[in-house]
Amino acid sequence: MSKKVLQTLSYLFFLFLGVYLIYVTFGNQDLGKILVKLKEVNYYWYLPVFVVSLISFYCRSERWRLLIKLNGYESKPQSTFFSLMFGYLVNLSLPRIGEFTRCFSLGKLEKTPFTVSFAAVLVERFIDVLILFSLVALAFYIEYDHLHVFFSEQIFTPLIEWYKNKKAGNSKIWIYAIGGVGVVLYFIYQKYKDKIDSKLPIEKVDQTMNSFSDGLKSILLLRGKNLYLFIFYTIMIWTSTFLMTYFWFFSLEATSQLGIKEGLVLLVLGSMGKSVPIHGGGMGAYHYLVTKGFLIYGVSEVFGGTLSIIIHGAQMFHNIVFGLIALLYILWFGKKVD
Repeated sequence: MSKKVLQTLSYLFFLFLGVYLIYVTFGNQDLGKILVKLKEVNYYWYLPVFVVSLISFYCRSERWRLLIKLNGYESKPQSTFFSLMFGYLVNLSLPRIGEFTRCFSLGKLEKTPFTVSFAAVLVERFIDVLILFSLVALAFYIEYDHLHVFFSEQIFTPLIEWYKNKKAGNSKIWIYAIGGVGVVLYFIYQKYKDKIDSKLPIEKVDQTMNSFSDGLKSILLLRGKNLYLFIFYTIMIWTSTFLMTYFWFFSLEATSQLGIKEGLVLLVLGSMGKSVPIHGGGMGAYHYLVTKGFLIYGVSEVFGGTLSIIIHGAQMFHNIVFGLIALLYILWFGKKVD
């Protein structure tokens, strides 16, 4: 019971956080102007975006399949592809759960053990996090002055001012509220202590760590052709992800002059936004960071907000369409395997 309550509270918290960030991003803007700019977008640029999106999905599914193969299990390319896309669909409503879902889906299609496919997912995530940190470091190295000002003015200063205002105006209320929440959580824990302790996922944690360890071992098996393929897929994934943002710059005259350097910064900010476990692929966090990020290069919030809607919307559209196709594929061919 307590576990369900905590899950529900977590779900509602991130849901409201996403809604709040959407409001912060667009609340003070003229939505009529954004609608006008959405009509002015050159949607012919969707074609190259669609192509590089497919390349990204294919390379990601093939990289996952490669790691699984190194552990002695074969799987069809279409099975890993549709399992991946179904995971993306689930992530839109249940962030992070899609990583488990795609492993269960692959097990239904190919009888691949969950621990094997999940180990590969953990390794993929580990590698991608390292790459993202490297890109963040590169972006700061190239655009330190801009990014320093951005995080100071758009992230830290608003948070500090918000905290000071709340502290000055309602300090006692916040103290009582925090204390009250603490007391309630304490009594909930005491009441359900035995149930909570008995249901702590110690075994699942151990299995996850063992899976990660097994996955890291598969990295050691990367030699020759397999190593080159892994590097190739990884480069193509991140290059395609970059182009999925960069191509849209040319769809509006106000952003068409932006180059690769600016694309890198927007890729980093967008990736940070999508990494927040908010429903809809970081909806709200993505729009806020990208819209404010365009201000770095003199692009107004109207144009920045327009492109944040377009870029994020195209990615969500792909995840929904291919995810639904994947669901039908899994339901049909999964029964065949059984």
